[in-house]
Amino acid sequence: VVTAAVIVFPEDRRLWVPQSRRIHVAPISRDGRYSVKGLAPGDYRIIVADPEPQQQFDVQYLSDLFTLATLVSLAEGEKKTQDLRSGS
Repeated sequence: VVTAAVIVFPEDRRLWVPQSRRIHVAPISRDGRYSVKGLAPGDYRIIVADPEPQQQFDVQYLSDLFTLATLVSLAEGEKKTQDLRSGS
């Protein structure tokens, strides 16, 4: 049972559309690790959350998380590690 996940979503609110390839939910493993693959280059927000199914595409939900989420910029071909805390 997943009790928490990481949500990654674009900084640009125009990209907050249903089934967007730029919005990902990744489960957090028991050792606290997560992995998100296939993100296009750009600016993203990332946060630990526990979304309901498909809630990651809800504009109001993302708006509520926006200021709490950490800003991360991703360049073409770049890999990043981002430490997060619940509610950060």
